[in-house]
Formats: sequence, structure tokens, C-alpha cells
Amino acid sequence: MPSLFGLITDDQNLKPSELLARMAGALGTGEQLASAIGDGWAVGVLARPGEPRLAAAGDQDQYAVMVGELFDTKSVRDRLVSKGVAVDPGNPAALLLALYQTEGLEALMDLNGSFSAAILEPEARGVHLLIDPVGGIHHLHYAARSDSFVFATAVRQILATGLVSPEPSPTAFRCRRTPFSEASGKSLREHRLHIRMAGSQCAACIHSLFRKAS
Repeated sequence: MPSLFGLITDDQNLKPSELLARMAGALGTGEQLASAIGDGWAVGVLARPGEPRLAAAGDQDQYAVMVGELFDTKSVRDRLVSKGVAVDPGNPAALLLALYQTEGLEALMDLNGSFSAAILEPEARGVHLLIDPVGGIHHLHYAARSDSFVFATAVRQILATGLVSPEPSPTAFRCRRTPFSEASGKSLREHRLHIRMAGSQCAACIHSLFRKAS
């Protein structure tokens, strides 16, 4: 099954490349892996061959991964083109990242589709997790310890890292206001989960996790 996953850690004894490999192998699927790995961080996505789902803006140290699909993107693309931003039409993660860089986090809430995604900012030691407003098909989970946090489509991918124990299970990120655990509050700064109502449907949901500055 397609999946996305990643981590940020301050533990110098951990090797992000090895942890990412464990997460990729936890599902035992035949999708193709695309990844980006750096000092104390890694992000990856498993997707069908020929369907790019990773985008990088190395000059700004930002990376986006996505599973699922975006709908009705023409207006967004036209808006970006009017601002001089070229986007790969075959990579929805590239559209996601370009929109974030050009118009900010709030603009991502207007995206329509069936998807989950993450934007990793290694230098800022943080990640923005996104899911569509229904959240019925594509899921995201996250967990933390004092020096690291990890996120993934499936709980078993998180457990494969060995960074957290099976009990309690990693937190499921859904399209609702979800309190962060007290245990994690000492090591992470949680940005509010933004939900905006539009008629009877809420917009895409965003949950941001950042390591505290030392």
C-alpha cells in the first residue's frame, strides 16, 4: 500500500537512513521508495512506479511527500503560474510544496482531494502533517520521545523504528481537535490543529510538530 513516513531526531547515535529503511520494510509491499535523508532527519514515500510523490526544495531545506490524490487543481496551478512558479504537473507533492512556499500554511487548507501529506523542514526541526477533511482512506500517526519524533501512515511503521513502545499506541491524527499527550508536551511544541468550516464540510486539516529550540 502507498505510505509516507519520516522522523526528526537529536540522538546522534541513531542513523536516520537505517530507521527509514525499517519503516519502508514494515509494510512488505512492492511500491517504489523515494526518500530524502540528512543529518538527524529522513522522509520517505512508497508509491507505484511512475507516480512521483516526493518533492524537494533544497535551497530552502523543505521536503514534501504525499499519498492519494488532489482534485480540482487547475485554479491552484493557474494562481501559481501567475506568480511565476512552475510546478511539475505529474507530482502532487510538488504542487503542495510550491503552494506552501508561495502562499503559506493556511493556503493548504483549501486543497481538495483524498490524501495525506507531510512537509518536513529539517533546519527548523519540524514537520507539518496534513490530511483531507474526511480522513477515511488516508491516515497519519505520530509519536514522540524526549529527543525524537516520528510519523507514518501505519502504526507498525512507527513501531519498526524501535523509538517508541507499542503501549500506548502512537497518536492517530484525524480531522478534529486532538489533545497532545502530556508526556510529549515537554519535548515538543504543538501548533494548534486548524479546522475551518465551509458549509457542512471542514477544510484540509494541518497539524504541526516542532522540536523545541535548545
